[in-house]
Amino acid sequence: MIFVFILYEAVPFFLFFSGFFFTSLGSFFSVLGSLVVKVSYVFLFVFSFFLPFAFAIYSESHEIRQALAFERIWRGIKPVFLPYAFGYIISLCFLYIGKALFRIPYLFGFVLSSLAVYYVLLLSTYYFTHLYRRTDLTQEPSGRPTTP
Repeated sequence: MIFVFILYEAVPFFLFFSGFFFTSLGSFFSVLGSLVVKVSYVFLFVFSFFLPFAFAIYSESHEIRQALAFERIWRGIKPVFLPYAFGYIISLCFLYIGKALFRIPYLFGFVLSSLAVYYVLLLSTYYFTHLYRRTDLTQEPSGRPTTP
């Protein structure tokens, strides 16, 4: 699963680090770098949008190639687009709140933030798994033999 995450987030992270590098070069490049960093946030939001169903497809088929089929994933997201988008945005909001809890001083903030992020990710997984079951992606043959 980590490979799927790395492949989906490679472009946004590359843009972010390139922009960060450009900001340290000079006045013109620092403006360009700050623009590239802002664009990388948009790419991160867009590329992460497909990630929940990509994880579900990979978990079902155990093939990275199928988890990277954007057209197939988009075809699965379309019938459940509103609940998917709502769940994605709510998950991001709660992850932000969990991250904000980290600012509580001492070890208490670290523990509280870790627990909050863990349960947000757990509930998000549950939610997106149920959405995935409502699509026709689970009925497509995976190309692997099934064992009874």
